Amino acid sequence: MPLPEPRSRRRRAAAHTCPRCKQPWAMHATRHPSGGWVVFCEFCSWSELREGYRPPLPVDGDVPGRRPSPSHAAIRKRKTWAHAVRFYDRDRDLMAAVAGFAADGWSAGDVVVLITTGEHRAALRWRLASHGLAMARAEGRLVELDAAETLASFMRDGRPDHALFDAKVGALVRQCAAGSSVRAFGEMVNVLWEQGNAEGALELEQLWAELQQNVPFTLMCGYAAAQMSQEGRSRVRAAHDHVLR
Repeated sequence: MPLPEPRSRRRRAAAHTCPRCKQPWAMHATRHPSGGWVVFCEFCSWSELREGYRPPLPVDGDVPGRRPSPSHAAIRKRKTWAHAVRFYDRDRDLMAAVAGFAADGWSAGDVVVLITTGEHRAALRWRLASHGLAMARAEGRLVELDAAETLASFMRDGRPDHALFDAKVGALVRQCAAGSSVRAFGEMVNVLWEQGNAEGALELEQLWAELQQNVPFTLMCGYAAAQMSQEGRSRVRAAHDHVLR
């Protein structure tokens, strides 16, 4: 009969377990410019800024089921997904996910592009204030666009115009990616879906994917789950390479 795992090791395993995806030995930390620590999960998009946080010390010896703890730079280089979707029931859940997504990017030196509705933009600014929002703006590592205004710049007769999309959104992403990695969050597709324009939303997803073929960057899209049928969800999933939980 195997001996029980020491209590200290069980406590350490609990300290490294992600509060969102519950994956053991998934938590890591990196210094934030504010002086605190960004604690993040290796497997999902969860992250949190903690002041005065002290990362758990490494455990000596091999731990069954434990993966080696890679550096934050190594995690960034390992491409786990490029075009992800998150279905959400509550706005606050989406805002928490996007805030963690942005904070993780800033801690890694990325430029973050947020294309949101006015209501969500206000909620995000409040959440991101503690994650270095002012510093990111001052350093040019935060770009904010209004979803409705941006859509109006390239939508024609209910469909996205490829050339106009490239001139508005593509040019912006290329500019941001000229000297840095880029991660973007957009909910223009959700705005179109809420308007009953599912085909326009899926065509816009395709334009995003084509842009990623020329400019490597990470994109997260958000869809309100309540407005979607099972068939609609399946079609949206097929347009992405990862579904975030």
